[in-house]
Amino acid sequence: MPSRRDEPHGRSLLSDALRNKGVAFTQEERQRQGLVGRLPSGVLSLDQQAHRATTGTR
Repeated sequence: MPSRRDEPHGRSLLSDALRNKGVAFTQEERQRQGLVGRLPSGVLSLDQQAHRATTGTR
């Protein structure tokens, strides 16, 4: 099993299409993975993001 050091962190995590969850990262995940200040402050689930993308609602 890979160590946490081998996993993307910060900007590289946001550039990883398979691991990037957009604003679905919880506040705890943002802190742990170096994402604080790199994303808007709000948290939306992946389902909420998909709904917004398909309906055009904000």
